[in-house]
Amino acid sequence: MSSFAIKAENLGKEYMLGGAEQQHESFREMLMGALSSPLKKFRRLSGNAADREHFWALKDLNFEIQPGEKVGVIGHNGAGKSTLLKVLSRITPPTTGQVQVQGRVSSLLEVGTGFHPELTGRENIFLNGSILGMTREQIRQRFDEIVAFAEVEKFIDTPVKRYSSGMYVRLAFSVAAHLDSDVLIVDEVLAVGDQRFQDKSLGKLDDMGKDGRTVMFVSHNLSMVSQLCSRTMLLEQGELIAFGSTEATINEYSKRRKQATGSHAKGFSGPLSRVVDVSKVSVLGHAAEQLVIVNPLEQLSIEVDLDITEDLAEARATVILVRNGTEIVSQHSAHVPELVKKGQHHFKFSFPNKFLSPGHYAVKFGVSDAATKRWIWGEHQAHFEVSEGWAQDYQPKESMGLVNFRDTAQHTFAEHSRSTNSPTVK
Repeated sequence: MSSFAIKAENLGKEYMLGGAEQQHESFREMLMGALSSPLKKFRRLSGNAADREHFWALKDLNFEIQPGEKVGVIGHNGAGKSTLLKVLSRITPPTTGQVQVQGRVSSLLEVGTGFHPELTGRENIFLNGSILGMTREQIRQRFDEIVAFAEVEKFIDTPVKRYSSGMYVRLAFSVAAHLDSDVLIVDEVLAVGDQRFQDKSLGKLDDMGKDGRTVMFVSHNLSMVSQLCSRTMLLEQGELIAFGSTEATINEYSKRRKQATGSHAKGFSGPLSRVVDVSKVSVLGHAAEQLVIVNPLEQLSIEVDLDITEDLAEARATVILVRNGTEIVSQHSAHVPELVKKGQHHFKFSFPNKFLSPGHYAVKFGVSDAATKRWIWGEHQAHFEVSEGWAQDYQPKESMGLVNFRDTAQHTFAEHSRSTNSPTVK
């Protein structure tokens, strides 16, 4: 029996931009396709289509993961994280090299993966177990534990298409974590759950590692990665930049983000990427690479420095606060877009105190130009944590919404209630 759980050798994945990726077809399928679309098929088979561009999502990856390890995968958007997990999950084949995975693999790559929307929660549990090769009796033995962990007892016989995204993820995670799989692959989906379920899920993943099961965990939440994973790999433009202790890898990631030049290199996308260079994003004056602990009794400020290389006629800068995958609140640089001239610009967005409930938040930042219909957006540009101790000062934490408006309600006493003719309550 081999000692590794996952092993990749010279692993690469290539995609074609501007054209369909070549498929493995039968002769009949090729013939029918050629008859229905001769020119399109000729260009595909010839491989000389002018509008096709080669794009390597993964490049020459080599690594080995041992059974029972909990390994994090980090990197900015477009680094190749999701592509790697799809290759490991056997959803898509590699273009070059090979990957070996020992044992059963269970994946949770996005909300709804592996579930049939028309089937009930109960039916999907048995369907997923069957896919993993388990018998009906084995699934039945774990059924109650799966449902209890997901907290969906009342809805277990309801079609999952009627579930909220949070319910969907709770059940999908519970199924993946409790059924017999040797390797569990999780891609960011825990961000949809609330903080309590995230904590419970991290505890379950930790227990899986102690039981000898391997976990690969992708997240932009570096604090969650630090809490769970002993080793972490850093991907950048499809290449494996670092793979070692989580602390060392996160430090390398932070250093590279500071040194990165150009918005695209910092995880921004859009047609304004070559025009707008986002040089700095900070929360309460702290650099984006740090996880900032916010005291909600103080005003929250987010600052952004830009270097713009051409005038933008109707530009607007926007910051959005995101919690558990949901965009909570946005703030714009101006209600009426104004001319932003080329050069260096500084934007400061402020939010009132006692505004955000306790929990983990990510920051999205973008610039749009209505005149040219161009834009640039970057997700997860900063992270911060709103501390919890303050909540008990004025109301229980569990009664809070995601945002809070304090001292705004008007209260008028009913004068007649003070009448001497009012009944007396004893």
